Amino acid sequence: MKENLIGLPVKTSCFLRALNHLIAAFRSNANGLDLSGTYIPTELKIQNAFTHLELSHAHIKGKFIFQNAGISVSACETVFSNDVEFKSGSSFNVDISNSYFKKDLIIDAVHGDVLLAEKCFFETKVSIVNSVLEKCVFKGSPSPIVFLINASSFTKELDVSGVEFQKESVFTEANVPGISIFNGVSIPDNMKFNQCNFGSNGCFRGIKTGEGVVFSGCKFGEKTSFAKFGRRLTEFGKRNTFKGTHLGNESNFSGCKFGAGFLFESGHIGKGCDFSNAQFGPSLKFEDVNIQHASFSGSKFENRASFIQCKFYNSTDFSGVSFVKTSEENSLLLFDDASFSGVTNFSKSKFDGPVSFNGGEFKGIDFSGGMFLSSVDFTNRNFKGPTVFSDCVFEVAPQFHGATLFQDTVFTDAKFNDVGRIKQGAASAAASYRTLRHAMEKDRSRRNQSIFYALEMRSARNSGEVRRTAFILSFLYDWLSEYGLRTGRPLWWLLGINAAWTLIYFVIGLFFKKLSFYACIQFTMEQLTRPFYVWRGAYKPLEELRYIWSDVSGAFQVLASLQSLISIGLITLLVLAIRRQFKMD
Repeated sequence: MKENLIGLPVKTSCFLRALNHLIAAFRSNANGLDLSGTYIPTELKIQNAFTHLELSHAHIKGKFIFQNAGISVSACETVFSNDVEFKSGSSFNVDISNSYFKKDLIIDAVHGDVLLAEKCFFETKVSIVNSVLEKCVFKGSPSPIVFLINASSFTKELDVSGVEFQKESVFTEANVPGISIFNGVSIPDNMKFNQCNFGSNGCFRGIKTGEGVVFSGCKFGEKTSFAKFGRRLTEFGKRNTFKGTHLGNESNFSGCKFGAGFLFESGHIGKGCDFSNAQFGPSLKFEDVNIQHASFSGSKFENRASFIQCKFYNSTDFSGVSFVKTSEENSLLLFDDASFSGVTNFSKSKFDGPVSFNGGEFKGIDFSGGMFLSSVDFTNRNFKGPTVFSDCVFEVAPQFHGATLFQDTVFTDAKFNDVGRIKQGAASAAASYRTLRHAMEKDRSRRNQSIFYALEMRSARNSGEVRRTAFILSFLYDWLSEYGLRTGRPLWWLLGINAAWTLIYFVIGLFFKKLSFYACIQFTMEQLTRPFYVWRGAYKPLEELRYIWSDVSGAFQVLASLQSLISIGLITLLVLAIRRQFKMD
């Protein structure tokens, strides 16, 4: 009769009788049992045994059960046609790599050292419940896996890299004090991670999540990395949620993609967390999150994004960030009631859509080089530290109504492009600039006060609510001295006007061929020192003018009066500009 690898008859009845005797001997045999290459047609149950079992290249058709067993199992490249169960206090060291599971793998109430299941093929699910394992490896599975992990701990390592989780997978109260390795993992729609603890130095690089994935009450230890894995970017699908989740210090999300509707709620982001160059889809929400010294440098936010009631501790870096508007609807960026207790850097950031920083406070803020291409609202915000808007571009007048500005507030070389270009909303812009003017006046910042006064006047002029005479005077005041901001402009106008008048006098005198250019200069200067004197009856013209005065007196009197009138106006503007520049309180 034909025999198998361990000398057992192939006939089932004979095999079963022999197997029962072997298992009875196995319980007391320190050398273990070798069933490698064996076909076992019925259930195999090991109880109260403490030894080694070799099952490589075997085929077990019935259930395979370990209960209250302390055992080392090697079952590489084995086919399990029914459930495999390790349960009720078993202690083991198991290697089932490259095996094929047609039914469930169940780990229940087990305390073990190592479970190696690399490159296994699972048709149904893997369940690990109420267990403590030192090391658990499922990486490289060629098949999608339904993972059910509940109230289990992995003290040194949990490695599921490259695994594609199937629907119905759930991680609940998984505790990984050691290293979590999820590199290249694919997570299905609506999968939930509840109250999980992933230790320091975790690797979640290159993971891809489906829609509606939830991380609730989870904790990620220090230096957890979500960076790309090779060329595979980390991508979070639509409507993913981090609720009550804690990200450890120096966690890395650089270059990650976050789908539309991503929500981070009531959580904590540790010191040094890096979101630089990340891409955030529409309708992003960070709500009531404590953020410690994080960097969003170079990131891109699309359409609506909100950081409502967030608390930014230490310094926060938003430098070079782009808030992109791809549609007119829902393009608002909200930082309402968000507080920044450290220095915050928004330098060289670009805001395509409306921005609201309503309420809350800044400890120190730098918007230098920023571009606000739509409205920006700082209503009721408290600026408690150095505030910099140098080289900013505002396409719409910024609103600071009810805000408290810090004395060291800088608008050097800021550009306000709505003035003179946008008539609609000009009255509101005038009110916004008036608010800033009053704030600068309160802080005795004369230069900034003058700037916002000029912007207020221009906006009021363009609002259509100013009468024609006032409009013309306002326009001339702006054109000739920018409402007192320019001291050089009225001076150059004064020199230019008088030079032009000198030429006019000379051209008229050429018709009579008796008037020198020097005489014209003298006559021009006379109108500056003795305005309107030419109309007095006692007026005696210059010697060179006497020969032609009777012919040119009327024209010269009119021109001289006009020259004097314009010159007086320009000198007045020059004096006012100098006074505004150097006025003392």
